[in-house]
Amino acid sequence: MQIYTRRLNLSPNTIETYRSHLKQKLNIETGAELTRIAFLQIQEEQSISKFNG
Repeated sequence: MQIYTRRLNLSPNTIETYRSHLKQKLNIETGAELTRIAFLQIQEEQSISKFNG
């Protein structure tokens, strides 16, 4: 998490709050699920950009 706090210039508590809110909104329980959803979203966006590119 330190990488994200430095890159985004945010405190670890802020990052954890954002993660918690995302998990609530997406109705998921674990960080692994959040990572999986993010990965799938990136794959989808890349597929769309290749198709439109």
